Amino acid sequence: AHAEWKLRLRKYVDGTSAETLVAAVVCRDDQCALGKWMYGDGGRLATVAEFVDARAAHADFHRHASDVVRAIDAGDRARAASMLGAGAAFEKASMNVASSLVRLRRALQARAA
Repeated sequence: AHAEWKLRLRKYVDGTSAETLVAAVVCRDDQCALGKWMYGDGGRLATVAEFVDARAAHADFHRHASDVVRAIDAGDRARAASMLGAGAAFEKASMNVASSLVRLRRALQARAA
């Protein structure tokens, strides 16, 4: 689901999206499926360092996604588009979420072994 965010934002930037994104909602890391898990059932892992890191990376991702929406709302589509570009903070945050989830999975597998 998180991999789809870049496509959703790209469509929003391009004006081809049928949905309206609200920065105040996008910035909330507890509204998507991953966030609901992290703040729900996943909360039992709150003492696992890798979980803490993944939750922080996830929150950072949502902050960057909401920055893109805010740029669009301010009428600066060019800036919003650059925020989605290669090497931009949004991409780094997205990759950080993915890698932190891999580290969490490995840590949990190691604990179970």
